[in-house]
Amino acid sequence: MNDNNEIKNIKLSQQGDISAFEELIYSYQQKIFNIAYYKTQDQNLSEDVTQEVIIRIFKKIRTFKFQSSFSSWVYRITCNIINDVIKKLKPSFEISIEDVR
Repeated sequence: MNDNNEIKNIKLSQQGDISAFEELIYSYQQKIFNIAYYKTQDQNLSEDVTQEVIIRIFKKIRTFKFQSSFSSWVYRITCNIINDVIKKLKPSFEISIEDVR
């Protein structure tokens, strides 16, 4: 997607155009998943994170002010959600000495 088309789709998405939002997200969905997978090394968790990021973008797209690139904004949202998920799951990632014996 070229920059002009992306800007157009962002502006249309901010006005509630679902088709523009779908086109915009289509170009980012795999990148979001790849970042999540790199950080979590878990396919299912990465899919969940990707869905959560898309929902967050949908809810917050009207707050995007074009002060940074859209890709940077998406990346920040992705990292924030990954961090939240890891914090919630951290106890399950810890292995006690008893588990090793």
